[in-house]
Amino acid sequence: MENGKITSKSLSERTKAFFQSLDSSLAGKAKRFAAAAREKGNSFLDFFAQADWKVALSLLFMGAGNILYGQIAKGIIFFLIEVLFILFMVFLGGGYLEGLITLGTVKTDTWAGIQGDNSIVFMLMGILTIFAIILFVVCYTASLKSALRAREAVLKGNKPRTFIR
Repeated sequence: MENGKITSKSLSERTKAFFQSLDSSLAGKAKRFAAAAREKGNSFLDFFAQADWKVALSLLFMGAGNILYGQIAKGIIFFLIEVLFILFMVFLGGGYLEGLITLGTVKTDTWAGIQGDNSIVFMLMGILTIFAIILFVVCYTASLKSALRAREAVLKGNKPRTFIR
């Protein structure tokens, strides 16, 4: 800073320092997250070690393991969630994510009477699509855990829990 003005050198030094501190804090968070995941022991490989073909089929078709273990309604609900999510992403979600990046491509021209894209709507729909993706991942994980629980119940000689029981 010279005479109260920010110079390009001081700005670049500040920017560099900011990103270095950001990088080190993100790296630390990632390391702590990985350590917590290792301690918990619920990794993707552990899932395969416990799974049989009925549960593994749930990796492709949500709810398949539940249906094969007798939890028909639960399995159908998981499968419908998967189908609806795929349809949403193919027909709407992909465009919403693209709109989140571009925030619209048509500029407003009042003289020509052209109504431009509303960037707020593009941003809102893109953010909601990201929430839908996160919700789908949560449901997908719940589907796999539910299939494993049903398998464990059958191996113990019990009937898996259904909505009725």
